[in-house]
Amino acid sequence: RVRYEALDNQFRSNRDGSDQLLLLRSLLQVEADLGDVNLGFELQDSRTYLGDAGTPLSSSIANPVDFLQIYAEFENLPGLLGEESSSVATLGRQTVPIGSKRQIERVDFANVIKSYTGLYAVSTHERGDELHLMYVVPTARFPNTRPDLDDNTLSGDEEQWGRHIWAVHYRRADILPTLAPGLWGEVFVYGLEEEDTDSFQTPDRSYVSPGFRLYRAPEVGQWDIDWESALRQGTRYASSSPADTQSLDVDASMTFFAFGYTFDAPLRPRLAFEYYYASGDDDPNDLSYDQHERLFGSRRSDLNNTSIHGPLTPANLNAPGFRVE
Repeated sequence: RVRYEALDNQFRSNRDGSDQLLLLRSLLQVEADLGDVNLGFELQDSRTYLGDAGTPLSSSIANPVDFLQIYAEFENLPGLLGEESSSVATLGRQTVPIGSKRQIERVDFANVIKSYTGLYAVSTHERGDELHLMYVVPTARFPNTRPDLDDNTLSGDEEQWGRHIWAVHYRRADILPTLAPGLWGEVFVYGLEEEDTDSFQTPDRSYVSPGFRLYRAPEVGQWDIDWESALRQGTRYASSSPADTQSLDVDASMTFFAFGYTFDAPLRPRLAFEYYYASGDDDPNDLSYDQHERLFGSRRSDLNNTSIHGPLTPANLNAPGFRVE
């Protein structure tokens, strides 16, 4: 994939002027089907050109040749949702998309896809229900320093063994078949535990994030809905500095709500009202941290483009609006 971006009137602080960037992303996935076991890998090569000293490059934009995935996938395992269910478990380095992808995603628009290492299992029922179980560590992407990013220097990615992500996410199909056919219900809880290692300093976050989602996909001649809310409780330090040992209480939340209707007309126009809320920090000098952090979820699908165009992230937001598709 080749994409060219141009930006006039820079919006980022302490930067001015225009900007441009040429982004290339190449993916190669190979998988061997051995019956109930699949072995596979995926290579990712993400490079940039035409940037200058003012271009906001990072490891989410450039990541030259490396393994995005190296995994073993085990199929037809016993299901956890009753007799009419089965499970698939994936072990190794992998990408993880669940539900709306607001909690954890495999990105599409961004030039570099995130990956995780560990165990991810999905049980599915014949009626469509899904139970997702996950225990993984994120992968740190290299290079991550400016000269190496400018030069597309080769440098292997590494697992962040001091950061642990876990999740239990249940999706129920057709929860109101009479009143609202096709309405999905979801409940979930995600957790993050961090500790410093010799190679990677963290804010020592310890989070638990419960939440829910109601979702009805857009279809011609009917209303649709997407309502997702999540709380976040726990502790963290204000920064990743080893000298920072003052623990802060975390109390954050997010809500996305969209209600739309697709008309039976040429081009199938859909009109939707949307609202996005993500908490901010009321007082930076107290001992609480109230700002919502995106962590591993998506921002583009709700808040528009990322890369050099991305001014918005789900933090400190109170934003109603509408969308026409």
